[in-house]
Amino acid sequence: MSKICIWCNKSDKETCFDKEAHTIPQSLGGKNICIEVCDICNEYFGNRNDYNFPIEIALKETFNPTRFLINYSSGEFGKGKTLPRFKSEIFDLNIAKREIIYKKRFRLDINFQNNFVRLFKRGIYKVFIEEIQRQLCRGFDINFRDIKDFARYDIGDFPVFYWRFKRGAIFVTPKEITDPKFYFVETQLKMIDEIGFYEFRLFGHFFGIPLTKNYNTNFDQYFNRAMIYKNGFFTNLVMIKEINDIDIFLNRVNN
Repeated sequence: MSKICIWCNKSDKETCFDKEAHTIPQSLGGKNICIEVCDICNEYFGNRNDYNFPIEIALKETFNPTRFLINYSSGEFGKGKTLPRFKSEIFDLNIAKREIIYKKRFRLDINFQNNFVRLFKRGIYKVFIEEIQRQLCRGFDINFRDIKDFARYDIGDFPVFYWRFKRGAIFVTPKEITDPKFYFVETQLKMIDEIGFYEFRLFGHFFGIPLTKNYNTNFDQYFNRAMIYKNGFFTNLVMIKEINDIDIFLNRVNN
């Protein structure tokens, strides 16, 4: 059976499909492969492309502090453990104080946050497209054309919304840390098809993303529907503008 790349629409007669394209980066424990990603597009997400970081590194850097803190608290940090080391381009780690801080050159770079957040957002949409293709063969849906252009070709802009927890414990299963996934259950599919939003949890954090340009039209409907399940657990919903908008250090929950 011939293959067509979900990103560039080239067939296996025009380009190669030899390399494995992990939907969630391997550096975050991702194991799932989308076979409809050509080698050129796969490599694009791992290259810097005139930015400080590749898109996949932006995802890794954002979520690894949370993974470290959860694994450290459960005793899964160290030699032979789930997370054997903490290696970062932008963070310094103090194990004794259990602190993770930005390296000096990023604290002083006024453009760092804008560029980094844009890469992070594009990475989230990249995972969504590849996962909905892998699981449901819907990556070619014409309704996703604009978010695909944003993720792959840096065209336009789309937000990622973050649900802020109230103070208290965060509940994450070990498998969510070692084998992260996107899911498409009935409530999520209804939200996608009826109001054009997808909501997901990743490493204990809750996010929502719009899938079309006119997301403002359905935003209130998305918020009200989501609050049916979230009321009492979250304080508010924020549009991510700085990476600190995500509670990556778990400051609002018990470690």
